[in-house]
Amino acid sequence: MTHKIKSMQALRGIACLAVVAFHNRSALAEQFPSLAHWLVNGVIGVDLFFILSGFVITLSVSRMGSGFTAATDFLRRRALRLLPAYYILLLVNFLLSGAMATFHYPDKVKTLIAALTLSVYMPQHAPFYMDDEGFLNVRWTLNYEFLFYLIMAACLVVKQRWIALAVTLCALLIGVPLAAGSVFTLNVSGHDLGFSYINLMTNPIIWQFAVGVMIGLVYPYIIRLPVAARLPFLLAAVVLVVKHLSSDQHVGHGLMASGTVLALLLAAVAFNDSWLNRITPRWLVFLGDISFSVYLIHIVVMHRMYKYFPSGGPSLFFASIATTLFLGWLSFRYIEPIGQKIWRRRADNRCAEIKASS
Repeated sequence: MTHKIKSMQALRGIACLAVVAFHNRSALAEQFPSLAHWLVNGVIGVDLFFILSGFVITLSVSRMGSGFTAATDFLRRRALRLLPAYYILLLVNFLLSGAMATFHYPDKVKTLIAALTLSVYMPQHAPFYMDDEGFLNVRWTLNYEFLFYLIMAACLVVKQRWIALAVTLCALLIGVPLAAGSVFTLNVSGHDLGFSYINLMTNPIIWQFAVGVMIGLVYPYIIRLPVAARLPFLLAAVVLVVKHLSSDQHVGHGLMASGTVLALLLAAVAFNDSWLNRITPRWLVFLGDISFSVYLIHIVVMHRMYKYFPSGGPSLFFASIATTLFLGWLSFRYIEPIGQKIWRRRADNRCAEIKASS
């Protein structure tokens, strides 16, 4: 079902472009300060990614059975979908960011090791819990993605997966902080419980995945309503998002900032996909397809492009984005399928074994 929701891929493409523009905004700061200031709003593309992830995973696992086999199959699919591309692009980032010179700087070595192990090490630096200015700094979001996948996989073991998920999230985001003497909050500054991993697991930014799940659960029922009943919701959501971004207030991570209006937008777009998919620009859907690779490669491309456009300006901004999109497409075309090929090969071998045994 999820691959047919073109509007969701378009939203993913918008989120990707927003994040890339956010990181490249400094190129426009001198000549177009107002535009550069507005591009700061692009940071909320991350929150849209989180809500989208909860939504898409919900539709995906709704077709799966329960038990340990379902849980392991889910994790294998997620790992093969993301990890080969992640580590190959990690190598690309390493080579383009100084390569062996990295080992002359202890802080860079620490960041590299953390990237290799997908670990966190800065308990007071919420919501990142790592150096968000360091090597492959955008990978902080993947820590939350992988955490959500692990939680979802654990819940797939039992038949009442959604009840299990609700209990698990409430335990992590409410129960653990309260037991440790903290207070309930939706602010992504989170809780300082002394350990990076515990702080990560209890950070309220995770509520955005939960909101995506709730949208995914009601989606099959809402799309049965007449278009006339769904369209006003979309119009209201678009107006609300435009007003939110233009107000320049409370724009940022989490439900206390931009997460709530983004969730409303995602829900409204998903509920109206029956007609939106006919007018959704193909280039936005394509951008959504390549978004993972673009997300992982755009920072190092930006830094490299500064060497060719030292004075900055629009030339740097557009050259950086164009190069990023091209390399992202190459990765999507040739690197990301590696994991899918491994999965198909394993599935074919499994089928052959079943036929042989029968």
